[in-house]
This record gives sequence, structure tokens and C-alpha cells, in this order.
Amino acid sequence: MIIRYTEPVAPVAAFSSTPRAGVRNFTATLTDASTETPTSWLWWAPSTGTPCHNNATLEVTNQNPAVFPKNFGYCGICLTATNAGGSGSVCKPNYLYVAQPQVAIT
Repeated sequence: MIIRYTEPVAPVAAFSSTPRAGVRNFTATLTDASTETPTSWLWWAPSTGTPCHNNATLEVTNQNPAVFPKNFGYCGICLTATNAGGSGSVCKPNYLYVAQPQVAIT
């Protein structure tokens, strides 16, 4: 019998969001598309640019979380995906857009 051992390979982090724009507190569902079967995820806000949330942090560990951006304008999202082989990260600055609600003038 031959037993082969394959070293685990670190994930290549990737993600998408549906939708990517809306008015304040819209629901953006982040979808993990990382390769190499991650076993844990950390979604976070980049240290530069406009944060999506008033507290300037976003630390979520679900694989496909829903987030509710609050700050107007563009904001970035980052993902670190991890498995036994290591971790991989990706950041997308200006990825989500939070629009100000339209006010009807009558």
C-alpha cells in the first residue's frame, strides 16, 4: 500500500457582494469565493479610506455574512480565509457604496 501525504495549501481569498450599493443600512450579503476549502473566515475593514460602520471596525467570522453599511460614500471590505495550510487575504477598497436617501420636495 502506498500512502501519499499532500501538504495543505493556503486559501486564495476571494469574495463578492449582493448588492454592492444601497441607502444607509441596506443589507449587503458577502459571499466567500475562496479556493482551497477555508475552515475559518475573518471579514474586516481596511485601515485606510472610509469605514462602512461608525465604529470603523468590521470583524465578522461567518463564511457568508450580511452587513449593514452606515456611513455615506464608498467603503472597503477585506477577507482573510484560513485553513490548515495557512491563510490568504484580499481587500477591496471602495467596494460598497452607501447613498444618501432621496428626499422628495413638494
